[in-house]
Amino acid sequence: PFNYVIRDVENKSVKEITEKIRAVQKRKIKETEQLTRDSSSNFSSLYLLIPRFIRKMVIKSILKNPFKLRKLIGTVGITSLGMFVQNFAGWAIPFADKTLNVAVGGMKNSVELVEGELKEKTLLCVTFLVDHNLIDGAPIARFVARVGNLMKDASFLKDINKP
Repeated sequence: PFNYVIRDVENKSVKEITEKIRAVQKRKIKETEQLTRDSSSNFSSLYLLIPRFIRKMVIKSILKNPFKLRKLIGTVGITSLGMFVQNFAGWAIPFADKTLNVAVGGMKNSVELVEGELKEKTLLCVTFLVDHNLIDGAPIARFVARVGNLMKDASFLKDINKP
């Protein structure tokens, strides 16, 4: 896995965000980049020489400082299983390391009764994991409902070309 942080997404279009994600997906990511985000860093070669107990202390100090943690891993995480497992109609449970984590699972066909008629539709399994220490349930329920409505209407996706 590779944690890639996209900054200032509120000021970017869906197309710009998609292009950034696609660029990272196409890159060959070196193992050292998973630790340091930068393969040219001198830190990556020295990191493994530092005794394990000191590395653990540094990581614990970062995890305790919300400002350092936000800079390192962001505030919202999104992961997807659907791109790795085809025809998998299931849910994914993300790590609870951010304020909001979204896991996109598989897709499945379903039947819905609409005005007395059965209609087939495709459902996307999405899991939202929220830090309730930071966000109350009611705003998150409204947020999830809004996201569901936007996804149902395929809002904001008109300017994206399929890869």
